[in-house]
Amino acid sequence: MKLSYPSESITHLHLLSVLATEITKKRITHGRVRVLDAGCGNGHFSSFLYLNLISLFPKLDIEIYGYDVADHGVQVKDFFQDTLLWCNKYCPNVPWSDRLKLITHDQNWPFESDLLTTFCQIKS
Repeated sequence: MKLSYPSESITHLHLLSVLATEITKKRITHGRVRVLDAGCGNGHFSSFLYLNLISLFPKLDIEIYGYDVADHGVQVKDFFQDTLLWCNKYCPNVPWSDRLKLITHDQNWPFESDLLTTFCQIKS
């Protein structure tokens, strides 16, 4: 698999391979594919997935969504601004401020309720 955007880790490569395999195995050739990056952190994986999936599957409408939890102390304070800056720098045509959310541990799911059913469609 030739990448259009380099991987920062073997885990990123592995997850891209899994998604690409599932899309191919399910013969998804048109329409929208939504992927959830739970714990999106700095956004590097979200942008990596987006750039490579649109290159591998140019006829698909790829949408990456993500969220992270602000009050668990894993990330530095105000990290999410840098996340959005990173993603907008590498994928400027994606509405990242609508697709990446920062929540607290006691908040509800940050996306419309039927989004999850779309995520599950490429599961075996």
